[in-house]
Amino acid sequence: MSNIRIFDRKVYSGIPTNRIVEIRDIDNNTISYCKYYLDYIGKNTIIVDINTIVHYRNLGYASYILNYIIRKSKRNYFKTISLDDMSDRSNLDKNLYINNGFKYLEKGFPEMIYTIV
Repeated sequence: MSNIRIFDRKVYSGIPTNRIVEIRDIDNNTISYCKYYLDYIGKNTIIVDINTIVHYRNLGYASYILNYIIRKSKRNYFKTISLDDMSDRSNLDKNLYINNGFKYLEKGFPEMIYTIV
C-alpha cells in the first residue's frame, strides 16, 4: 500500500455534506472508494456505498477506508456510523464490517452500526 494516495472530497449533489473517499494508485486510477454522508445534527456518519475493484479485493483497501472514516467520525465527535450491509457476505460471521467493529442491529437484517467510544 505504499504507492497509493487517499482523497476525501465533498460531492455537491444537492447536499454539501455528501462525501467520497477514494484510494488511488500511482497512475491515479481508483482502487477503492466509499460514499458517505456526515449528519452533523444526529452526530452520525452514514455509509452509502463502499467498493473495491475486483483485482484489489482482500488486500485491506476497504478496511483502510473504513478505519479512515472511523477516525474522521471520532474527530468530529460523532456518536455512530451506520450502514446497510448489502454484500454477498451479509449476516455471515466474518465479513468486512464485522472485522472492523460493526454490529448488526438485528439478526437477519442488513442494518449495521459502529458505536464510537
